[in-house]
Formats: sequence, structure tokens, C-alpha cells
Amino acid sequence: MTAGTAVARSSAARAWTRWEAAVITLLPDPEALKEMSDEAIAVAIGRIECHYTFNRFFMKTDNYILEHCYKISDIPCRIVQGRHDVICPMISAWELHKALENSDLRIVPDGAHSPMDAGMIHELVQASEDFK
Repeated sequence: MTAGTAVARSSAARAWTRWEAAVITLLPDPEALKEMSDEAIAVAIGRIECHYTFNRFFMKTDNYILEHCYKISDIPCRIVQGRHDVICPMISAWELHKALENSDLRIVPDGAHSPMDAGMIHELVQASEDFK
């Protein structure tokens, strides 16, 4: 998405967003797949995500967040992780949970990456209710 012809960049962006649309929810959403395959949407999403990935998410080290958890270790938090999330692997949630002593990790059996999966919605709303 950063080199080659405009056609090649557009093709790469559509492939990127089609993959994401296919895995973001537990059950693929044909409407989301269709929408995210639109060239303008695919290029916008792909360019933003590629920019962050290419720049290592603007983190100084690979473990920057884990290395700096001590700064917020006294703040209670809830980590909601979809069991079927292939975008953000569960090991990342587990390592964050271990680094944050006041965290509560909830694994959503029927969740993936999207907060719109039913189980994810339930846990996120419950977290909001618990913390209000």
C-alpha cells in the first residue's frame, strides 16, 4: 500500500480490508465485507492501518505498553478479549492482565475483535455499568 502503481496500492488495500472484514466478527458479515471492499473505504482504512503498522504504532519499543503499565497499575480496569480474535491475539490480553495488578480479564467465548459481537457488547456494557 506504500509503493507501486495506484492500481497495485488499491488492490492491496482491498485485500487488506477484505481480510479484516472477514475476521473482525465471529461470523463474517456480508454487508461489512461489501462495504469494506469499496475502493474508497478500503484505501482509507488500509492507508491508516498501514501507516500505524509501518511506524510500529509509534511505540518506542516492541513492549512499550507492558513496560509502562506501572504508571497506571493502581487504576482498576477491565480487559475484554474475544476468544476468537485473530487480530489481537489472546496472549496480548493475558500479558496486559498480568502486568496490571488491578485488572479483571474477561474472555468472551463467542467474541472476536469487533465490539459488535453479542458477547462483546454484553461484557463492554457490563464493564461500563460496573465502573459507573
